[in-house]
Amino acid sequence: MTPISPMNFAIGLITSLFCVMSGLLGAFMIKRYLKFKEKQLLYVGLTWTFLSTAWWGDALTFDSMLLFGNDVWLPDPIYFLLKVVLILPIFLLWPQVYGELVLNEKKTLRNAFIWSAITSTIVLEIIFLIYFSTDYKSIGIRIGPYSAIWSWIVIANLSLIAIFFVIPGLIFSRTAVQSENPIIKKKGEMLFFAFLSLLIAGILEVLFGTIEIINLITRIMYVYITFHFYLGFTLPKFVKKIFKIEQQ
Repeated sequence: MTPISPMNFAIGLITSLFCVMSGLLGAFMIKRYLKFKEKQLLYVGLTWTFLSTAWWGDALTFDSMLLFGNDVWLPDPIYFLLKVVLILPIFLLWPQVYGELVLNEKKTLRNAFIWSAITSTIVLEIIFLIYFSTDYKSIGIRIGPYSAIWSWIVIANLSLIAIFFVIPGLIFSRTAVQSENPIIKKKGEMLFFAFLSLLIAGILEVLFGTIEIINLITRIMYVYITFHFYLGFTLPKFVKKIFKIEQQ
C-alpha cells in the first residue's frame, strides 16, 4: 500500500474540514430557525449544506486514500454524481431567500427569478442524468484524486451557482453594506467578501483545478468563506465587540 502523499493529504484534510464546517453551519442555522421561526434561516442553512456536497466526493476520496493507499480513489461514477446531483436543492432554496429579502416588492421579477432558477436547473439535471446513464465517462475525465477535466454539462451546472447564487448574493450583500444600521452594514461586508471570494475560488477551480497548488489554495479559501458566511448571517457578539458595534 502506497501511503497518501503530503499534497493529497493536505488537500483532502482541508476539504474534509470545509465539509464538516459547512454541515455545522447548516445545523446552526437550522437551530436558529427553530428558535426564531424565520424560514430564511432554514433556507440559508440548507443552501450552504447542499452546496458543500459538490466536495463530498473529494472528502470521501481522502478517506479512501487514508485507509487503502494513495492510489485508491472514490469510484468515478460516484464521484461524478456527488459533484452535481446533490447541489440541486440550492436552486430551489436560495432563490426563495433572495426573492423575499430583495425582490419582495417586485413580485413579477421575484417569481420570474425563482421559476427560471428551478426550470433551468431541472433541465440541466435531466441532461446530466441522460449523459451519465448513457456513458458516465462523457461527464468528465478524472486526472487526479480531487480533480477532473469536466464536460460542458458539468460546467453548465456549476455556472448556475454563479448565476442564481453568487451574483444575487453579491447584490444582496451590497445592498446591506449601504444600510445605515451598523449591524446590517457589517453583515453585508462579511457576506460580500464571502460571495466574492466564492466566485473567485470557483473560477480558479474550474479553470485551473487540475493544478495541485491551485486546488489547495481554493480549498483553504472555502474554509475561510464558510467562516465568513457564518459571521455574515449571525454576526456573533465577539464580532460586534471587536468592531465596537452596539446592539440595535
